Amino acid sequence: MCPHANIVHCPLYIAMHVANAPSCITRDLENGCAVEQGKRKYASIVAVLSRFWPGIIDRCADEESAALKRDQMARNMRAAGLH
Repeated sequence: MCPHANIVHCPLYIAMHVANAPSCITRDLENGCAVEQGKRKYASIVAVLSRFWPGIIDRCADEESAALKRDQMARNMRAAGLH
């Protein structure tokens, strides 16, 4: 399973848009993510991707962490009746 709640933070999804980059999409694009289908293992594709595109994994993790913090702050403010 893909560990990302939002696909825009998945490095494999981002890599899908780069020519020849290892990604979770197989040649059969209509079927979607091979990781979600259980055809491929997330960790093994990420390992190949990190060699192909150094830094992408960390960049995606940083962006995802920032987005989760923003979302939590917005929920906290709504719950407190501040926004």
